[in-house]
Formats: sequence, C-alpha cells, structure tokens
Amino acid sequence: TLPESAIQSLIGVLKDESWLVRSSAASAFGKQSTLPESAMQPLIGALKDEEADVRKSAASTLGKQSMLPVWAIQSLISALKDEDRRVRSSAASALGRQSTLPESAIQSLIGVLKDESRLLRSLAASALGRQSTLPESAIQSLIGALKREDTDVRELVTEVLDKQ
Repeated sequence: TLPESAIQSLIGVLKDESWLVRSSAASAFGKQSTLPESAMQPLIGALKDEEADVRKSAASTLGKQSMLPVWAIQSLISALKDEDRRVRSSAASALGRQSTLPESAIQSLIGVLKDESRLLRSLAASALGRQSTLPESAIQSLIGALKREDTDVRELVTEVLDKQ
C-alpha cells in the first residue's frame, strides 16, 4: 500500500505536461487494490485526457480496484465510447472485473457486443458472464452474438449462457 504522501505526489503528476509521465502515474496506482477517493477522482479525470495512452492507463488502473463506486463505473461506461479501441478495451476489461454492475453498465456492454472489434466483443461477453443474473435483454443479445463469425466469441458466449 502506498503511503498518503506517494498518493498525493502521483495525483500531482497526473497533470504533468508529458503524457508519458501522466500515463506512468496512472499506471503506478494499478498495484493498489483499494484506492482512496482522493486518488480515484483524478484517475476518472484522466479518462478524459487528450492522450489515448493516458486514458487507457487510467481505465486499466480503475479495473484493478476490488470494488468501484457507481460514479467510477459510470465513467468507465463513457469510456466504452472512446475513439481509441485500446481505451474501449481497457474500459470493458475494467467493467468485467466488477462482480456486480448496475443496469446501465449491463446495457452498455450489450451494445459493445456489436462492436467491430472481436476483442471488445469478447471482453463484453466476459464482463456480462461475471454477473450472477442477467436481464432478458442481455441474454437475447448474447444469443444474437452466437450468430457472428468469430468462433472464440461464440464459445465464450455459450459459456456465459451456461452460467445463467
């Protein structure tokens, strides 16, 4: 666990002029399974950084948290619409690490099942699969994903449906 002084220093460099430093600072928080809100807020802000690498690092770090508050999950949902596929992937992966997601996150992940990226579709299916119960709309979307060409995505979807 990082001492408070280190956390405050890392928060400060999240605003550094160098995107490499900002990205490294966001990643440095990733070894912490529980971050204080004082660190999470700036990481959420980093999801809107002008550099995709910083946004990706912030999403990845948030995903390593054992439990995210709803406001952090909402920010990751917004990151699912990022222009950069790597950021979207990190956001989907981060959501997939949460054992309980609000309905808004589930609906957003359903939308990602139609993304052109096979990786994103797989991450969305995995995230949905971590939920103990899914609404009928999610199950119908997963059934629709079975009609796609990707064998690995179809296999993953069958595993998710098997858990329901």
